[in-house]
Amino acid sequence: MAPFQIGLVLSGGATAGSYTAGVIDFLFEALSEWEKERIKNSSKTPPWEIKIDNMTASSAGAIVTMLSTVTLGTDYEPLSKEFKYGDPPPKNNLLYRSWVSDFGPEIFSNDDLPPIELESNLIHPILSIANSNYLRKMADKMCLPIVNSRPIPRWASGMKVFMTVTNMNGVPYSSEMCDSLNTEDKKFRMYKHSDCIGFQTTENKDPTLFSLNLESPRNCADWHRLYDTAAGSASVPLLFSAMPISRPYAHYKDLSITTPESTPDWVTSKNESYIYNFHASDGGLFNNEPIEVCKNSLEEKVQKKLNTKAQQSWGACILIDCNSNTIQTKSNNSSKNISLLECGSRLFTVMLNEAGFKYSDFFEAMDRNNFSQFIISPTRERINKSQSILATSTMGLFGGLLDDKIRHHDFLLGRKNCQEFLCNHFTMEANNSCQNEIFSTMDNCNIDQYSRTPIIPLFGSATKECPLPSWPTFSEEEKNSISEKFTQQVFNRLRAIFTTYARNIGLLKPAPRWRFMKKSRLTFVRLVINFVSMLASKWLEKVVKEALKNF
Repeated sequence: MAPFQIGLVLSGGATAGSYTAGVIDFLFEALSEWEKERIKNSSKTPPWEIKIDNMTASSAGAIVTMLSTVTLGTDYEPLSKEFKYGDPPPKNNLLYRSWVSDFGPEIFSNDDLPPIELESNLIHPILSIANSNYLRKMADKMCLPIVNSRPIPRWASGMKVFMTVTNMNGVPYSSEMCDSLNTEDKKFRMYKHSDCIGFQTTENKDPTLFSLNLESPRNCADWHRLYDTAAGSASVPLLFSAMPISRPYAHYKDLSITTPESTPDWVTSKNESYIYNFHASDGGLFNNEPIEVCKNSLEEKVQKKLNTKAQQSWGACILIDCNSNTIQTKSNNSSKNISLLECGSRLFTVMLNEAGFKYSDFFEAMDRNNFSQFIISPTRERINKSQSILATSTMGLFGGLLDDKIRHHDFLLGRKNCQEFLCNHFTMEANNSCQNEIFSTMDNCNIDQYSRTPIIPLFGSATKECPLPSWPTFSEEEKNSISEKFTQQVFNRLRAIFTTYARNIGLLKPAPRWRFMKKSRLTFVRLVINFVSMLASKWLEKVVKEALKNF
């Protein structure tokens, strides 16, 4: 019997990625507990199997995907239902440690910049507002010590991984403008910057994907390539530096999965073994929910289209969307003009919303009669209408930078929502499952009181109800401490950036003709740097205090 194929799509969402990490944490727990129960008592478990064909991700979702892939075949330990904020996190829970307990302290550190007091003529490039090495260092810190200790689970064998990136160099395409004019200058040329990098965990049969051996040490070249790709996909422009990526030209020859379009220009003229070097930035800029990549991978494997009808369904895409109910545009009287600054700030929000999700895919996932696409999104009872569902949604989805208690809430909410999804939504009516060749054998299977068949039934620890996390709250003293600590970190970072820039353009370099006034000049430049840094941090302090009103 062929397994039911699943493709997971993990959207970007800055620090709201802690919610996505919680969803994956419970999903892996449910699948692992089912596999344990099958080995222990196969006659009492559903006869069908589940296969995760691919994990397709963007931005923060790419970091979650990278960490999830690293945990396969290890002693991964999901959070227990009794786990509370402040308890020591499980040593082997890479998702919680990376997104909650160990996240953030070094993000605004200055170890990638020269000391402020340094007097030097050397030019030191400024790569990003945050620490340019943070994402890559976190990947190395979390992943390199991991070793395989268990067989790769059956539900993950042969899994593919796709990550969207913004290709800063661009991929060239061209088209003849007229059949009768075949000269080179009669071509219409364009560059495509929305790119996608894929990995396959089986023997490398697809020439457009990198190979990734799940049983190999986590410090080998294949894994480092995965870490770099995830860091590039999550590199929010300006905040983090773009990641250098090297990719064979052959990867662009047949893009039937990642980009089903014509072959780029230089593939036909260059040797396929040549390496294409480019810089990768935030994949969410152009493709924050790469559902089409997930669908293409599923359909290519089975060689047929996804079926929306439950009776003939053989697979489905599950979108894990941490962007819903997060960013709101301000209401405005359309009869009045918008100021320049307000227009700029609102346009930024509009662009985030538009890049956040694709309307057609969203409505397909919400259609109860469409069995090829599902969605897991943040949901919980609100204390009031103005309260966000995700605690990290403040500060444009960067609210999780303020405190780990905020990220802890969203991680647990992700686990809670995933359990509810598997029990109440990712199910099939009994009359449909009897007609589906994968689910038709129903002897000794778990069917709930509404005669619905769970596609992923819950066993063991996964059957215990995940508690709804309490909304994080802070006292006024704690809010002041959080605000002061965060703004001081940003102030120190900005001062280091402005000082390095001033040194690069010569304002802090020794100058022979200015030697007699060197001390006065340096004092004046440093005063200006401190003043500008203070203005920026004061503005940020207001933003932080406004965000903390939600708690």
